[in-house]
Amino acid sequence: MLKTLCQFNLQSGVDPDEFWHTLVEDHAPATLAVAGDALAGYLLNRSDANGAPAQAPYQFTVELYFDSVEERTRFLTQVETIDDDFDAQVQGFVAYAVDELVMRTPSHHRG
Repeated sequence: MLKTLCQFNLQSGVDPDEFWHTLVEDHAPATLAVAGDALAGYLLNRSDANGAPAQAPYQFTVELYFDSVEERTRFLTQVETIDDDFDAQVQGFVAYAVDELVMRTPSHHRG
């Protein structure tokens, strides 16, 4: 499975709580409606709002999972058609493919 991370911060003046609500309630459903069939997984992450988000290099991370390079390419083409205010609210957007290895602790290997 292929994984792509998208990380970004918000433009000055954009309320993080309002953005999170819009991301979860509007942008993510629009993404799934337009390109969800190309995704094998889709996770939204926000730096801990009750912790110290200013210390995190990015306020938001989106994890995208794909079954193939072709599916990732198709997704990126389809998602460009979403016409919302997302791009105008973010800054420092980066996206990159990563290798992921999940390690389980001994307590998760109970039989």
